[in-house]
Amino acid sequence: MSKPYAITTLESLWSRTDELLQAVYVREWGKRLAPSAELGLPLSQRTLLAIGGGEVVGTVSLLLGQRLGEEERERFSLSHFEPALPPRQFAVGSRMATAPTHRAGELALDLVRELVQLGAQLGVRLLFIASQPYLLDKYRGLGFCSYRPSVSDPQGGLLVPLVLDLADRRGLIARGSPLADAVADEPERSAELQALIAATPGYAERALPAQGRWEELTREGRGVLPALAPASDSRLAQRAWLLPCAPGEWVVAAGQAVRTLYVVLEGELRLGAEGQRVVGPGQVAGELSYLLDVRQTHSIRAGEQGALLLAVPLRAFRGEAEAPLAQSFLNALAHTIGRQRAAQPMTFPEAFSHPNPNLKVSS
Repeated sequence: MSKPYAITTLESLWSRTDELLQAVYVREWGKRLAPSAELGLPLSQRTLLAIGGGEVVGTVSLLLGQRLGEEERERFSLSHFEPALPPRQFAVGSRMATAPTHRAGELALDLVRELVQLGAQLGVRLLFIASQPYLLDKYRGLGFCSYRPSVSDPQGGLLVPLVLDLADRRGLIARGSPLADAVADEPERSAELQALIAATPGYAERALPAQGRWEELTREGRGVLPALAPASDSRLAQRAWLLPCAPGEWVVAAGQAVRTLYVVLEGELRLGAEGQRVVGPGQVAGELSYLLDVRQTHSIRAGEQGALLLAVPLRAFRGEAEAPLAQSFLNALAHTIGRQRAAQPMTFPEAFSHPNPNLKVSS
């Protein structure tokens, strides 16, 4: 069955445009026109476009190692990998976006697959991306792994660096990745690279799936954590992540749409520009934006001692988890938040009076 979109590279579109210009300028008008390759098209960067119905409905970019700036190099700890691989074998996938009308389909997966195939064709060995926490379960299912502490900034909030070996077909097959057929198979070299990845500075502070500690957290935790207990055998447990945050690190930027519920396990979070409100162990942050699907009105940062967070993705409650279980959890969460707010009252912005119809919380 054909898909309602076609994926091509910007370079391919440029070539088609060049053909049209050549036909009009040279054949019809008799004018000279330089080919696109001489017009400065950056050959170390590729942009994939998904076009459907005459419009761009998805995009993602591949930036090769020789074009990476200091920000990307620091974000992905590339200096750690440089003794083992030349820069041309690094690449960063970025600026991925899909139109809302295609979010429920396979477009995002198709874009990642095309990105992987393009990287492999260009000789890339390690593909890096920075994921928002609510997408971690998706990328993990594709074979990406976290390997260093999270990073953040005032505009983007918390991001988790991930890496994928583009010649680890056996490993991807073992993990059930749909990308296995898009990569090569070099098991001995892949074993060396896996060891190198595990030796990345800060590897112990990387994001980890919370499933292994789920019962411990929900049984012995405080605050909102016991409300998670009914989900111990559900997909919610599989999708939650443990995220260590460095002191002062941005978790959510003001104006962001929150797609992850953050529960403090250790340390604290500080809310607002001056950090005047403190969220401690067992309490949650960003929950109003998370539950009501409105933009965050204030920033959230880790406290002076940092924080260990339990990140629960919003997608777990949107048609992908057992409905009664999700409803039960949301009810318990609402009551817990109510008790929390009674101890720390605050004024709610007018925007919060418009609930998200996708999330119904009964009294």
